[in-house]
Amino acid sequence: MKKLIAAIVLAAMIAPAYADDWDFLKPLWEFLDRVNRSWLGTALVNYDPNGWNGVWPNSRMVFYFERGGVIKEHVERWQELARSGADVEILGPCFSACTMIVAYVPKERLCFGAFASLQFHLASDRETGKMSLDASLWMLKQYPREIYDWIMERGGVASMTIQTFWELRAQNLWRMGYRKCERDR
Repeated sequence: MKKLIAAIVLAAMIAPAYADDWDFLKPLWEFLDRVNRSWLGTALVNYDPNGWNGVWPNSRMVFYFERGGVIKEHVERWQELARSGADVEILGPCFSACTMIVAYVPKERLCFGAFASLQFHLASDRETGKMSLDASLWMLKQYPREIYDWIMERGGVASMTIQTFWELRAQNLWRMGYRKCERDR
């Protein structure tokens, strides 16, 4: 997977000489995003020659950067991950719907690296691009109490925007009782 990504980056560097814009890459990025968000992408990123990390209990998932996206898809993904029994390391930013991981994977199975963060903003309707207060309020109610309280201290959903992210950094998550990843101890 890493070699595939390197090849795509190289192609993207060469491509502007042959195209007026980047629209020709959109289908490729969408496909790679779907693969990355699937069990296959998780297995490839976290490949262990002794077993597939997406299913085997006591395995480990590592997320370096998670963009967010459709809430329903993330909820299904995090529910499956919670059922797998895997420990989860979040080592980079976790945006938008990705933050729902704290609602589904138990606290004792999550750890945050030094450069990790949860990034919150007002949810939007994918079809219209307009804000979705219902989805935002639903998400807020799903978060563990300490994260719910952190959001409410900043004014809650009423103070959020679609464009601006509120960043909850690893150091604050550690103070809330989330584990520090082994590599950062």
